[in-house]
Amino acid sequence: MKIHIVLLVFIFLTLLSGCSEKNSKTAQNHSVANTVTTTKDASSVNGNQKVFPTNQLKQDNKNADTFINLSDIEYVTMQGGLHIHTKALFPRHDDQKISKIVALINAGTGKIISTKTEISVINSEARPIGIHFGLKDGSKIYAWTDYTTKSFKDGWSASTLDDRFVLNIQKDGLDEYYTIFSRDVAKYLKESWKDDMPIVKEVDVKSEFSAGGDNVVLRGGDKAVVTGDGCTAKEVIIRVMRNGKPKEVYDVGKVTPQYGQWEWKGIISRQCKTIDGKTVTLANDLYDIIADADGNQTGASCVIYLRDTKEAKN
Repeated sequence: MKIHIVLLVFIFLTLLSGCSEKNSKTAQNHSVANTVTTTKDASSVNGNQKVFPTNQLKQDNKNADTFINLSDIEYVTMQGGLHIHTKALFPRHDDQKISKIVALINAGTGKIISTKTEISVINSEARPIGIHFGLKDGSKIYAWTDYTTKSFKDGWSASTLDDRFVLNIQKDGLDEYYTIFSRDVAKYLKESWKDDMPIVKEVDVKSEFSAGGDNVVLRGGDKAVVTGDGCTAKEVIIRVMRNGKPKEVYDVGKVTPQYGQWEWKGIISRQCKTIDGKTVTLANDLYDIIADADGNQTGASCVIYLRDTKEAKN
């Protein structure tokens, strides 16, 4: 009887061992198959690229699970192309739009580490139109539609891809590039961004004699109203510069933007006060109005025509 029991136990253990080995091989094969599939799908774009599964990229990211964290964002705007200027989005004021955009970016799959050389053909001419994320620590993140290029004898051409985008992270002295797959982001970058961040006027000038727009004339004694939108700077300096003489420039006002919008009002006259309290005398000449936001000087489309007020009204 004891011999029978020993034999039964031995047979049972043998069967159990075989099942465990089979399950182990099955799980191992399944894991390998998933890895190969992920790598194959991502590397089919460019066979010499180093491919990382999505999970590994997330683990390498210091900020937990995503490329962009909502809590890090200071503003969002569009940049690139032939110098477009759009409305800017800010936390607490545009949370719904920002959350939607960040969710689109973070939902991308099959992320591939790219190099600056691969996109240098495009960027050497101009950065493609894309989303610009400004972070609280001064870092920048850009996302733009990926392109394929063809070289010709006299130059090259580019075609947009509708299933991926490029993500450029400039942080802590690093300049990193990723190719990420997402039809939703590619579609958003082509057209949908205009719904959230429409093109706006960077600087506009009006006066009591003009409704604004092109060829605005400000006469001596006019009250000028200078406005702007889409500004991401902390402060805007208003300058008056003599036409053709860039060294003859005076800071006459400053303003703090509120969610990208700002407005400055001031009397334009021959005796002009600067923001440091000095009084300067402007010449009987043409002057331009300049708005300086973080060193990016933008001239308003206007002309200051300094004649006496009485003469100007005749």
